[in-house]
Amino acid sequence: MFFKIYLCGFTFLLVLIGMVGYAQTDSLQKVKEVKVKTSLSKTSLRATQTIDSSSFLKTSSYNVADAIRNFAGVNIKDYGGIGGLKTVSIRSLGANHTGVQIDGINLGDTQTGQIDLGKLMLDNIESISLYQTQPDDLLTNARSFSSASLIIIKTKAPSSRIIG
Repeated sequence: MFFKIYLCGFTFLLVLIGMVGYAQTDSLQKVKEVKVKTSLSKTSLRATQTIDSSSFLKTSSYNVADAIRNFAGVNIKDYGGIGGLKTVSIRSLGANHTGVQIDGINLGDTQTGQIDLGKLMLDNIESISLYQTQPDDLLTNARSFSSASLIIIKTKAPSSRIIG
């Protein structure tokens, strides 16, 4: 009986010494202050490709389908000859997943959902941008954000020259 009390007391003493001897002490560590500087840049981190009106003549393009033919990941499908349907699929997602926007207004075809890019001529177009993610303009409509990729076409501003 004495041995059991001695053994229990000895075990309690070992546990108590272990807790006191090897317990972690709280220490306050001070980290040096770090200053972070940032600047607003006009460059976009999004996957964007742009072609402007000066490049249209260099690539001998007559419509939007011809102008974006050289963009990376773009596959133009031409169904028929000169007057046939020309659709664009980006990264093999299909023409239904590609949105087309002209000056903030989305184009849509209610019959097939595919936009004929062969009908959009380059006469009055300033630039064409292809966004493979969401567009930079956060105030655009929800339909633009729902597209897997978006072609944004900006037209030239009208000039107010008086002829006379």
